[in-house]
Amino acid sequence: MSAIILGDSHVVALKEAWESLHSEERLQLAGTDRVPIGMLAFGAKFLKPFHVSGENELRFTVQEMRDAFERLSPGSGGAIRRGDDRHFIVSLGFHGVALYNSDTWRTWTVGKAMPGKQYISRAAFREMVLAMNTHILSFYDAMAALGVEFTVMAAPPLPRTYLDGAFHQPFEDGEVLEIRNAYVDAFAGILDSRGIRYVLPPTDITDGGFLKAELGQTRQIGDFHGNATYGGIFLQKLLPETRIGNGARP
Repeated sequence: MSAIILGDSHVVALKEAWESLHSEERLQLAGTDRVPIGMLAFGAKFLKPFHVSGENELRFTVQEMRDAFERLSPGSGGAIRRGDDRHFIVSLGFHGVALYNSDTWRTWTVGKAMPGKQYISRAAFREMVLAMNTHILSFYDAMAALGVEFTVMAAPPLPRTYLDGAFHQPFEDGEVLEIRNAYVDAFAGILDSRGIRYVLPPTDITDGGFLKAELGQTRQIGDFHGNATYGGIFLQKLLPETRIGNGARP
């Protein structure tokens, strides 16, 4: 079963890593020297309606996404169809930066007691994660209804460079890590409840809870992506687990 990797900006690191491999390395890793990999749009665009589903197809309604999918899958017309025998690896949902950037955290916290802040229970936090990902989860439900094989790939751990960004309140290291970990746990649990497969990153890529500096992207201040080196490490875990259509939880 061949693979196709698509979704938000976190697939870019994997694309760069894949393109750096020789043909023999690709064959060994994926059983083929061709795995289409591409970003459809930035993650925030998937938090609004972006698809419609029918009995036999799932169509992207955002032109940018339709065009990007057509480049990845020529002749698709911007739609995933019943009977497609590829294994889709999708990077959507584990990207929680929109929630991390919320002003909610000025007065609330999900972790240890913080001076001047109130505690949000994990159950309430899960509802926040559900609400944020309404359209992404609907997309996954539609893929499942079509009988398409797919696995959700997780975003990398936050690099420490995220703390330098201007789009969130100042965080203590431990606080942002607790929010991020609670988010990953909540989203993974939501996928579990739907019977949706996912693959988390390897466990040996962090330092103090953050993505190791040498694995983080530094294209802009506050970057929260992995780089091509990270992409190569994740591909080594991701592709073998989905190669024969048996993507699994770690």
